[in-house]
Amino acid sequence: MKYLKARGWLNAFLALVIFVVATLFALQWRETSQMRSQGKVIVDLVERYRVEQNKLPQSLSDIDYQANMGNGPYYEVLDSADYRIYFTIGFDELYQYSSKNNQWKEVP
Repeated sequence: MKYLKARGWLNAFLALVIFVVATLFALQWRETSQMRSQGKVIVDLVERYRVEQNKLPQSLSDIDYQANMGNGPYYEVLDSADYRIYFTIGFDELYQYSSKNNQWKEVP
C-alpha cells in the first residue's frame, strides 16, 4: 500500500514538472514569435528607408519607430551596408537579426 501511495505522489510530481516545463517552453516560443514579428516591421521600415534615402537610418527615430525601453528592440548600424536589430533575453542573451545574412538567431 505504501508503494502505491509513493508512486501516486511521484506521478503527481512528474506531471507537475512536465506542466511547468511545457508552460515555460510555450512562453518562450510566444516571446520569440513576438520579437520576430516586431523585428520584421523594423526590417521592412529600414529597408524602405534604404531604398528611398540611399543610406541606412542612423536610429529608429529616423524611421519614425518608437521603441519601448527594456528588452528592445535595439538597432545598430554596423557599416554603410549592414545593420543589426536585437532584443535582450534575460541578462546575457540576445535575439538578433543580421542584415548580412537576413537571419534571426539567439546569441549567447
